[in-house]
Amino acid sequence: MLIHFIIADHHSRAELMVLWFTELYTQYLGYSFCGADKSDKQAAKEAALGKYNMIVDKFLRKLVAKGLLNEIPAAMTIFKEACLSQVKPAFLTLIISFSVYGHICLITLREMIIGRVDFRETLLRLLIDISVQDTSVEASKTAKELFTFRFIRDILVRLLKDNLQKCTVTPPPPSFAKPGLRPAPTEWTDKLYSIAVQTYLELIPQDPALIHYLASVYAVGNNLLKKAILQKIELPIANHTDTSEIVNLINNCPQKAETLVARIVHVLSVNSKDSLAT
Repeated sequence: MLIHFIIADHHSRAELMVLWFTELYTQYLGYSFCGADKSDKQAAKEAALGKYNMIVDKFLRKLVAKGLLNEIPAAMTIFKEACLSQVKPAFLTLIISFSVYGHICLITLREMIIGRVDFRETLLRLLIDISVQDTSVEASKTAKELFTFRFIRDILVRLLKDNLQKCTVTPPPPSFAKPGLRPAPTEWTDKLYSIAVQTYLELIPQDPALIHYLASVYAVGNNLLKKAILQKIELPIANHTDTSEIVNLINNCPQKAETLVARIVHVLSVNSKDSLAT
């Protein structure tokens, strides 16, 4: 049986276990129909759930019996905590913990966001949650690409604004934790703030109006958040071609956001001098 085969050399075959559980999980969610009876979708879904639970249970029992449960804690924690009532396929959750799957899973997530209208907001929220994890760079690139789709843009912006607003909450919300591997952080750090604002800032050159909400959050943020924004604002502003929104921000600067405006003006001034020099 496959379970015995994997456990016999669990160090080198752990990925096979992950792929197997992933396939079972996606069958339950209806994204895969390997050997399923498509004529009765509800019955097929119930059968897939029963099979998933049975095999995961058997696998856990074997690991416990052999004293190996802690040998692959990341994988097992993910599947023990998998919430089958939510639209969060296991193969997408794997992005966060198994970097080897990162690129493939993000491509899959991107295609699902584009194609599955009914789950689009849930999946976009998952993408944003991933963007504050270790795969933030790739997730941010995916978000920037999705931003070019008009039918996705409004939802994405709303969720990114919500995520930016979370930066004013203490302690950091659970979405900033790495699922299955560690609890939510108990306090904000420079690194966490930098990752949290990254995707939003990178979209400013594509939508200059985003600068206004950034300024409003900056105004109520703590000094650590302000520092992170000031450190990362240079590149988005340097790539900024439309200054009309910046002029509007200068004329309507929120109270306590003056230092942000000063930083933006400084970046524009330096870029202007460099352009004249060349």
